[in-house]
Amino acid sequence: MPMGPFRLADRVGFGVAIATGMQFIQNFLERTYKSMLIPLLQEDKRVGETTRKGFYLYDDKRKARPDPELKSYIEKARSMTGVSVDPKLVELQEKDIIEMIFFPVVNEVCLVLDEGIAVKAADLDISSVMGIVFHLTGEVSYSGLNLLDPST
Repeated sequence: MPMGPFRLADRVGFGVAIATGMQFIQNFLERTYKSMLIPLLQEDKRVGETTRKGFYLYDDKRKARPDPELKSYIEKARSMTGVSVDPKLVELQEKDIIEMIFFPVVNEVCLVLDEGIAVKAADLDISSVMGIVFHLTGEVSYSGLNLLDPST
């Protein structure tokens, strides 16, 4: 992917992210987590590249850099949901983070196929490559799942 989900939210703007999130919550409540992070950022006029502040800070050339202030927003969002994590208990490698983001996508692919929303796994691969410039093979092929067969 040329950019991760947080960079993408900054790029398209939080209005799009919130509208998309609301659709997921309305239609798939049981498999959606409603985070308060984006609304908290939005309250402080941190809505992405247009304000030069979102999940990242941006310079005049739209180059993103980490924002140390983001941690306080994350902690506040966490406290609003009652989620507390001892950072000493959680040590993540880059591979772990990728899997935490990627595996829910693979699960959703399986559900979309199972529910008949998409007919062929190959269609999902094409849409992910064309739509979000996912890894060149698409999430189905990339996951290693045997969802593709000659008839799809």
